[in-house]
Amino acid sequence: MRYVPEGAVVIAEGQLANKDEAKRLEDDGSFYAFEKRDGETLRSVADGAIVINGSERLDIKDSILLLSDDQKRYIFGLRDYAIEKSGDKASFAKYHLTVGKGAKQVIKLSVKDGKVMAYFRIEDERLRAIRRNARENDAEIKIKETEIEIDGESAYEMAKDLIDLRKTQIDENIAYQKQQRREKRKALRDAKKIADNENGET
Repeated sequence: MRYVPEGAVVIAEGQLANKDEAKRLEDDGSFYAFEKRDGETLRSVADGAIVINGSERLDIKDSILLLSDDQKRYIFGLRDYAIEKSGDKASFAKYHLTVGKGAKQVIKLSVKDGKVMAYFRIEDERLRAIRRNARENDAEIKIKETEIEIDGESAYEMAKDLIDLRKTQIDENIAYQKQQRREKRKALRDAKKIADNENGET
């Protein structure tokens, strides 16, 4: 039986990563693998250790615990950059974290098979025009998110550029919606004036 230090992360080997990755994590002291024989755990766990059930998908917070230092820098760096650019707050769901909500979502971050993934609702001008036209006609088009694996500095910097682009698109969408509301209010005022004039003539 092997004693696992307090504060270590414990997970069933092979569930989150391959054996080589599990061995690397265990060697650097951040990860300890369970072994079970006849339903009995062969390694004891200290009070305060973080025990993860390897038979279930990890939630985002547990997944982040198992990332390398560089991967943690990527996921938290992109979160903080998106917060700085948008002024929105970050929020955790079970399997991902986001900055911004709904149509104002700037970025979604998750950990997939031990990899940091970033998702963006990016659309070009033609697609945006089609979506706006559909909405004005009481239809809805769902846009598939652009997915990027953040596997190095180049991808990290590219994701920052996409955060900038997404923020620009959000601002443009807000301005467009305000313009649409102004035009509708003006149309209502003009219609009311015409009706008042017609009533005054009779």
